[in-house]
Amino acid sequence: MARIFGVLIGLGLVAYFVVRTMSPPSQVESITDAVPDESNATPLGPGVGSGAGSRFSALMQKAGGGLGAERLDPESLRRFVDRLDPSQLGFDELTELFEMLADDPATALRLMDRLFEAGTGQWRPLQKESLMRQAGRFAAAADLGGIERRLEDLQAPEDRTLFVEGVAEGLAGDDLEKSMEWMGTLGEPSLQRSALQGAGRALAKQDLEGAMSWAAELEASDETGAAMRGIVSAWVDSDPEAALAFAQSASDDLKDSLLLEAASSLALSDPKRSSQAAVLASYDDRQKTILGESVSGWAVEDFDEVADWSMMMSNTDLRETAMMTLADHWASDAPKKATEWAAQFPVGAGQAKMLEKTLPHWIETHPAEAAEWWAGRPVDLGNINLLQSMLRRVAENDPAAARSWVEQVDDPTYRQLGNNLLRSLDP
Repeated sequence: MARIFGVLIGLGLVAYFVVRTMSPPSQVESITDAVPDESNATPLGPGVGSGAGSRFSALMQKAGGGLGAERLDPESLRRFVDRLDPSQLGFDELTELFEMLADDPATALRLMDRLFEAGTGQWRPLQKESLMRQAGRFAAAADLGGIERRLEDLQAPEDRTLFVEGVAEGLAGDDLEKSMEWMGTLGEPSLQRSALQGAGRALAKQDLEGAMSWAAELEASDETGAAMRGIVSAWVDSDPEAALAFAQSASDDLKDSLLLEAASSLALSDPKRSSQAAVLASYDDRQKTILGESVSGWAVEDFDEVADWSMMMSNTDLRETAMMTLADHWASDAPKKATEWAAQFPVGAGQAKMLEKTLPHWIETHPAEAAEWWAGRPVDLGNINLLQSMLRRVAENDPAAARSWVEQVDDPTYRQLGNNLLRSLDP
């Protein structure tokens, strides 16, 4: 315990107050420089610009009689939300709406219930995590007596831990003692650690130094670690440079989890910084999820920049995760350009995996163009495997497009292979 206390207070608080007074810290520079500066030039990406949907604004203006959403009185907003199908809204629009309902948690919780009843398959992993924590915060404010029932209704262990984290954060924001008392009713150690993480986040928003002292006084090291993850997730929102510097300077048993927690918290709001933080941790499935999410967000802001950055990564697993994400990100909007972009990379497994993501979209939308592009590809094992893989995907979604593409393929060997595959897939 003394060693952990020393790491948290000695390194953490000192680093925090030092970082706030210096310009810019070397630790933060190492985040940007985490990838070697090589001269590899990435083929130009789409330069996709960010654009926000207008459905929410239109819906709110309609509900307000043509007035802006900010002009709606609480009762009108409540009636509007209770009639709303949440599947009409994207994640950013839902986030905005939940912010507007901060003072009406009961209405927000009803909307959240309908949202989860409709299913969460359309949400990316970190978006779903954010919504599940938000549900916990609303439940803490509006339905504390029903939390046990809500927990029983959640089947997936990760959903339960995220919900508990949100509940504890909501309770601790108002009354830490009440939050700790509620934690004591949780029988599962994993849920108790999640609750500590939520409490740590709530306390850090109010008093960072006090939150760190509270975390250091917890009895077990895994409890301290859980609380610190929550503290860093809140800290990185208000002072990302200092929080990331602290995470990098933490002891080995905390460093990776703190870096990934910081990266996760930044993924939706600052995807570039999130990507750069995520690659500093040891590789695992959680890191892969966070990196994929943050790279996707960064691509919306500056595709060329994130493509160059991704290609320079020395870690092959992380580089592949990033490049697959970019190919997938671009394929649905501009499959021809995405395919041509992916094809410029060296022939190999990485290129084939990217083409497996981009070609099906192109075949489904413009099979003749895609067939013409395929012409001239040598008949070898790699291209045969690629054809079979991507043609299976197309046949599942659009059998007519798959047949059209095969009929227009110039090479008779590929045409025969394609027809044989499609016949084998017929029921």
